[in-house]
Amino acid sequence: QAEKLILAEGSKLALVALENSYNQGVYGLVANLGSLVVRLLFTPIEEAAFTAFSRAGLTAASNPASRASLAQVLSVAVKAVSLLGLLAVTFGPWYSYVLLRVVYSQKWADTEAPLVLACYTAYLLLLAVNGETLGGDRRNQVWSEMGCCAG
Repeated sequence: QAEKLILAEGSKLALVALENSYNQGVYGLVANLGSLVVRLLFTPIEEAAFTAFSRAGLTAASNPASRASLAQVLSVAVKAVSLLGLLAVTFGPWYSYVLLRVVYSQKWADTEAPLVLACYTAYLLLLAVNGETLGGDRRNQVWSEMGCCAG
């Protein structure tokens, strides 16, 4: 239980121990905005890919010749999140100041939050691709353990 808490909340614990309240506020703002993007854009794609992958996996379990469809589903999912991530990296740094000014006011736009948010957009790309590829990895592992779709 303690390990899960440290892994899930470790960044917040480190911030409380090492940083001042200003940096904690900037981190909280950027982390909350970033998680909103992840929940609204990337999670539905990952869930749709999981559903499609599961259906294709059931087909591939009974018909090994259809395993190529599994790779195609994963490929489409990775391309979709990569495209969204690249759009975030392309436009995020340029519009982070405007977003913070419109949504949170001039007070937050004049802090370091736009710069941190701009850097966070690159992290979103890595997070998205990692989520899809690890999701595919976990699906393959589960199916291998069940004795189907191993390859």
